[in-house]
Formats: sequence, C-alpha cells, structure tokens
Amino acid sequence: MFRCSIVAVVFVEFILASTIALAAASGAPPKVNIEATCRTSEIEIKKIFGDDTKVTTSGCLMQENAALDELAMTWSTFSSADKASCVQPRSYMPSYVEWLTCLDTRKELRRIRAQDKATRRGLERHQPLVQLTIQLQVGKGFAQL
Repeated sequence: MFRCSIVAVVFVEFILASTIALAAASGAPPKVNIEATCRTSEIEIKKIFGDDTKVTTSGCLMQENAALDELAMTWSTFSSADKASCVQPRSYMPSYVEWLTCLDTRKELRRIRAQDKATRRGLERHQPLVQLTIQLQVGKGFAQL
C-alpha cells in the first residue's frame, strides 16, 4: 500500500512538472481562472481591512487582464527558465500581474548583471590609466595630462 502511494505521488509530480514545462515552452502564457483569484483576493483583503477598502473584484480583473495582454505581447522575450520559475498556474491564487512582475524583474536583473560585468571588464582594461590618474591627483594636487 505504501509503495502505491509513492508511485501515485511521483506520477502526480511528473504530470504537474510536464504541464508547467509545456506552458513555459508554449507561445502564450497559460490561461487560469483569474476571476476566482480576484474574488478570493477581495474576500481576504476585506477580512483584514473591512468593507471600506477600495479593492474590488472588478478592479482586480482590469489589472489582471492588462497584465495578461502584456504577457501575451512579450511572452517570447522571456527565457524558458524564467517562465518555468515564475509562472505557476497551479499555485494558490495564480496571478498574471505576479507572473509579469517576476518575469520583468528577472529579465532586468540579467540586463543589470550583464551591464555590470561589461563595466568591470572595461575598468580592468583601463586599470593602469586609472592608477596613473589617481597617482597624479594625489601627488600633484589634481594635475591633468
């Protein structure tokens, strides 16, 4: 009986991983029931802040649909690894806004790291010039070549 449970768990994990991998590789973001996410979000926020909050299901749906439109237009610009990491359609309260934010953040971080790496490489190439300039500034009171 214990062996059957392990096989069932492994099978379910395989199916979920395959679904996520296919979604990441496909040409469009996966579709989820965003209305359920927005309704649940409104209920949970009202539990915390009361009925006076301005958060509504309709406002949430507008934001989520705008994020879905943006995802659909930019989907091909994101790496498969980022899609697999950020896009979790089976999570509790999946959100296009959350996915877009995650994907944009990862893409921007990669750009910043590449830029930083290129800048460091450029500085290393000019290291003797930088040292000479510093020596001249320290030794002769901001002398220029």
